[in-house]
Amino acid sequence: MILSIRQVQVMPGKMGAARAFAAEITEYVKGAHKMDFEIVRPVGGCPQRVAWVGRYKDLAAYEEAMNKLGGDKRFVELSTKTADVWVPGTMQDEIWQGN
Repeated sequence: MILSIRQVQVMPGKMGAARAFAAEITEYVKGAHKMDFEIVRPVGGCPQRVAWVGRYKDLAAYEEAMNKLGGDKRFVELSTKTADVWVPGTMQDEIWQGN
């Protein structure tokens, strides 16, 4: 199993907007692309972060999903409309292998 984790820091005073966006885009991805995708929040460390976790069968499935999302005009539109919510330069992507 492959896990992808994208986290980003939220601008001060924008957590409500960040959570609303996170819910909107997560529901869109789940519905439109049938992906196993969820929002997570930190328990420790900097609380001003939001992260998404996606689960994929293997790296080929992950690559296919990323290609679909990159070519999805609605996904790109949703992703770019909230640029003022995130601290620039704080987006971090990681790919993990599960058991």
